[in-house]
Amino acid sequence: MKWLPAFASRLHGFFSKQRIERDLDSELQSHLDMLIAEHKRRGLTPEAARQAAKREFGGVEQTKEEYREQRGLPLLDGWLQDVRFALRMLFKRPGFTVIAVGTLALGIGANTALFTVVHSVLLQQLPFPEADRLAIVWSVYGSEGRAPASGPELMTIRERSRLFLDLGGIWAQSGALTGEGEPEQVTLGMVTANFLGILGTHPQLGRLFLSSEEGPGAPGPSSLERNKRPN
Repeated sequence: MKWLPAFASRLHGFFSKQRIERDLDSELQSHLDMLIAEHKRRGLTPEAARQAAKREFGGVEQTKEEYREQRGLPLLDGWLQDVRFALRMLFKRPGFTVIAVGTLALGIGANTALFTVVHSVLLQQLPFPEADRLAIVWSVYGSEGRAPASGPELMTIRERSRLFLDLGGIWAQSGALTGEGEPEQVTLGMVTANFLGILGTHPQLGRLFLSSEEGPGAPGPSSLERNKRPN
């Protein structure tokens, strides 16, 4: 913790900059005055004594800069100077300012949208119980890429694999929703009977599908079951 007192001193110097600058100017001027007086006693004229004192003392601004680096926060000072300079340039050129602000807004908006998508798709956990145990199985067709596994492939994997507790399938397709008004094109999901159960979902009304209701031509829920409500 030896660095803490030094940091506290630098922080105090940063926030007391005006008073320290006044004290520094006064101290430097007093040193110059003493050197000038010494050279005058040696017989030099006032102007020659002043020049000799400056040469002997060295650069005043360099001495100030060295003192500032020892007493303040140089990195923060440099950053603030850059910000002030940038703001002055922006106010002097309003056209460039508009273009710069618009470019920054577009860049920030695009990055925010991209991060939102990545977060929701890749980083955020799926809203299902034990989501870390869910896996997606794809079929690979040579160099053409991947596609959802077919029904027969799904049945084969379900029968032969011991890696999964259960295996369900979903196949997306489009369809027309008819009824009152104009038909509407919607996206449909054909699922196996156990698909919703694998996700750990529970119906608000009625029950989930049964395995006997799976497949083409399978009987649907009876009228009594469709009208059943939870107690």
